[in-house]
Amino acid sequence: MAEKSRKSDVAIEIIKQETGRFDRRFGIGPAVWPCFDLLWIHSGAVRMWFDPGRTVLELQAPGGILIFPGTAFEGRALGDGVDASVTHFTGGPFDAAPPGDGYLVCARGRDTLAFQAMVNLSMDQTRRGDVADVRQRLLAAILDGFRPISHGRARHGRLDKLWREAEAKLEHMRGLADVAALAGLSESALRALHRKEYVSSAGRHLQTLRLDAAERMLATTGMSVREIAKAVGYAHPESFSAAFKRTRNRTPLAYRRLCQRLA
Repeated sequence: MAEKSRKSDVAIEIIKQETGRFDRRFGIGPAVWPCFDLLWIHSGAVRMWFDPGRTVLELQAPGGILIFPGTAFEGRALGDGVDASVTHFTGGPFDAAPPGDGYLVCARGRDTLAFQAMVNLSMDQTRRGDVADVRQRLLAAILDGFRPISHGRARHGRLDKLWREAEAKLEHMRGLADVAALAGLSESALRALHRKEYVSSAGRHLQTLRLDAAERMLATTGMSVREIAKAVGYAHPESFSAAFKRTRNRTPLAYRRLCQRLA
């Protein structure tokens, strides 16, 4: 996080918290808010546009986006519908919009479901009319999960674009050769480029993309383990389950049960 984007010890004032559903008839915005708008996607996926329509972002559940004051935006549900919640607030750790688009996204990772659990808890407390300072502390913890995107790491731009395309087509990415073909590269060239830019294994990176996507599907859809394995590019559900357990320390079904308890 750039130092100019954050400040400390600034009281948060929550203005409004609501839950709702977006679908093809009822979109997100268009709107411009004078306050911060934390939009959390609990199920489904949305496509967002930001002023002046030049920036497009797709966000899948579980995940959130923090829109800065004065930023024009609108969005639409992808698929049948999206369950979401919004929190409008002032104050907090941010004093300026990040350069570019006026928004931050919640960093993807193992803690995303924990952030969603905090969002759910905050919404429950709002419905019960609980004291505001508890909800303010929860919101402060949730905001720790946000960071700038797409404004740095310029030297990795070509590779980042390639991996984003591969992530969107995981079902068809049977191996690194398929990823490399998206950019007209050989598999060995992709391995070398990735190692040079990321100082890590391209094969491990592809596996991480697969399993992160599987986590999201287990948490937010009713798809079977077999269907999820196919959707993220595993030819055999047994291979998927073994890789998931080896890296996540629990089976896919155990992970789904954990997510249901958190939700």
